[in-house]
Amino acid sequence: SLVEKITRLKEEVDSYRSTIADTRINNQLLRALRTIKPQVANKIWQTVCSTVSHYFSLMRDQQSVVTKGDGFVVDGKDVSSLSGSTLDILGIAIRIALTKTFMPSCRFLFLDEPFAAGDAQRQAKALGFITSTGFDQVIVVTHEDTTEAVADNLIAL
Repeated sequence: SLVEKITRLKEEVDSYRSTIADTRINNQLLRALRTIKPQVANKIWQTVCSTVSHYFSLMRDQQSVVTKGDGFVVDGKDVSSLSGSTLDILGIAIRIALTKTFMPSCRFLFLDEPFAAGDAQRQAKALGFITSTGFDQVIVVTHEDTTEAVADNLIAL
């Protein structure tokens, strides 16, 4: 009947109005999120760099400030000016910081060849530090014999 058709059309129009209202709300939310995105990204970078600075400084026994440039910058200098073993330590600090920042409840750390440029003394010091970072388990893939000194379990291939 005509009344039923009019009722269905009215319900359809109401449904479209509701969809349009929802879309407006979603668009407003997206605009608001786009507005705060730079501040959120900046805060995340500050947190990561602060955490990297903390671990890097502790491992080196030297206060350092790590910031973001085109990549990471240490004490205002491009990382290309760092020695190979210092880059190793920076890499470890970055991995620890990223894990602690983005997965704070993660109980393990996985490191693949973290000591490519370090001598045995630096490796031992870094391993000692890594074991103190609060991870229940640290998995290190390496060719270095130094790792055996702190390993609870060793798988040799």
